[in-house]
Amino acid sequence: MNFCPANKYFLIIIMCLTLVGHRSIAQTTPLELSQISEFAELSEEYVNKQPDSAIYFASRVIENGARVPDSILIRAHKSLAKANYVLSNTIKSYEHSTKVIELADRLNDEQAKLFGQVHLGLTYLLQDKIRKSIEVFEEYLELALEMNDSISVSRAYLDLSICYDDSKSYDTALYYANKGIANSRSIGETYYLAMIYNRKGYIFSGKESADSAIFYHQKAVETMASDNQWEKAFAYAGLAKAYALKEDFEESVAYGEKGLSLAKSINSKWEIKNVSEILTNAYTKKGDYKKALEYHVLFKAYHDSIYTEENEQKINALQLKEAQFEKEALIQENQLKDQILKQRESLILLLVLFALVLTAFVIGLFVSIKKRKKYQNRIAKQRDELDELNHSKDRIISILAHDMRSPIGSILNLLGLVKSNPEMEKQAMEILVSEVYESTATVSNTLDQLLDWSISQFQRRKTNPQVVNPVLQVEEQLTFWKKTLNEKEIGIIHHKEHAADLWAEVQHVSIILRNFLSNAIKFSEQGGKIEIGYLQNKGMVGLYVKDHGVGMEEETLQNLFQSKKMTKPGTNKEKGTGIGLFLCNEYAEMNGGTIKALSKLNEGSMFELWLPKAE
Repeated sequence: MNFCPANKYFLIIIMCLTLVGHRSIAQTTPLELSQISEFAELSEEYVNKQPDSAIYFASRVIENGARVPDSILIRAHKSLAKANYVLSNTIKSYEHSTKVIELADRLNDEQAKLFGQVHLGLTYLLQDKIRKSIEVFEEYLELALEMNDSISVSRAYLDLSICYDDSKSYDTALYYANKGIANSRSIGETYYLAMIYNRKGYIFSGKESADSAIFYHQKAVETMASDNQWEKAFAYAGLAKAYALKEDFEESVAYGEKGLSLAKSINSKWEIKNVSEILTNAYTKKGDYKKALEYHVLFKAYHDSIYTEENEQKINALQLKEAQFEKEALIQENQLKDQILKQRESLILLLVLFALVLTAFVIGLFVSIKKRKKYQNRIAKQRDELDELNHSKDRIISILAHDMRSPIGSILNLLGLVKSNPEMEKQAMEILVSEVYESTATVSNTLDQLLDWSISQFQRRKTNPQVVNPVLQVEEQLTFWKKTLNEKEIGIIHHKEHAADLWAEVQHVSIILRNFLSNAIKFSEQGGKIEIGYLQNKGMVGLYVKDHGVGMEEETLQNLFQSKKMTKPGTNKEKGTGIGLFLCNEYAEMNGGTIKALSKLNEGSMFELWLPKAE
């Protein structure tokens, strides 16, 4: 729909006011029918240039509910699916993509259905579900060929090349990229042609063919529309990566800076993370470590932001699974009630009409009662499982409330000091930044452990035991802690004479060892020593880690494996949350083992892990 420039500028002014804090006022006012169409058009106009603005305008359309015709509603959902994909909001993009497909079926709009399918495939791709994504794009290609839609065929070839590039199947990725280029050229199409050139450049970077990568990224820049900021940022990032491969770090930095600027202008988190990592490596190779650190901090911030969103998605998936479980239990209960009613009706009919077959009736009744009891037992079992899931959920919430409050509060206090003292001396600022980093690392490590444990609780995940060489596991962990050990000048004594293979899940053994060594290092004095050794007793193998540090009081030792409070700081003020040993104890029990702890105040501590011996 066309509308006058004055209206357009008026709508843009509304958008700007909304973004600075007046959204709640604007959203309470219903739109006129003419405005609904104009907002839908604005969402389509801004989807590549300013995806946040596109989300605003499209959301305003959807807020008007039943007043919006399906033909306009589907346009708003298309804008939201694409804009959220650009901003890496996979859950939102998935929701709006499925809504587009639903509306397209209702309107018999095959073009819209193609759009919904392609963004559905892209959301799977963002979640690293490559196989699922390939299946969706192959169906999309088949539908595009049936419709004789040449542009959508080019898009299908592009997306398949992305999937195979991400899975490092470069030859297959090049095959689909070349088909996409040939198809786009044959119809004179440039939008997807530019995107395929970009993808081909990334494929050649993966194959470490820098000159070919540069050639295709430059072709992409020459081909694409001037206002396609998202694809241009992608191209500049690719050029930065390719020039870094050639060790031409001046050019790499120049293109990386341009790509980062464009990525920030559209708030594309994945692109900002991608370019920041490239710039970190380029400045490091140039020897400009100050700049390298600056971009590493930016990379880490966006990496953690995306990682946090992914964790939220995992939690949402767990909650969805729990809701589905409850729904299935309710359906089975209703089915059981229907079956009982039908059996009662059959009983009355049999009593009236088939008195002569009483024996057969008694047998049938016996079978019926037995079946009903079986169903009742199944329902009771499912209810018990639901109660256990709710108990596990409450434990997770309790742990988060106790163990995350203190480190997060510490981070807020440190950031408050920085905010209230903007002219703080550099040395003091470096100390505060270091403390913020340590507190953030503690929170991140705790979340990793909690998520892994909660998933095992909700999914009833069983252990996957195998033969584990404890000596190799210890040496691997010592390599991991080498820097920390050197900083505290701690000596390691590794007694290998009584070592024997274990029968356990290797990941659980690794986590327990890491926690043992972390605590031993944490509570050892500067220049201390740590002893590691092995014991055997009645088919069990013991692995112990002994330090000669500060030790523990008896009360602390008794409550050691309960996550109730923060642990005390280490000898160098190292922080912890207390969740580590709590999880280690659960992992040991899951593998048929136990953990023992011995300690004396000011003399040191020894932790023992006992697991079944491998036969």
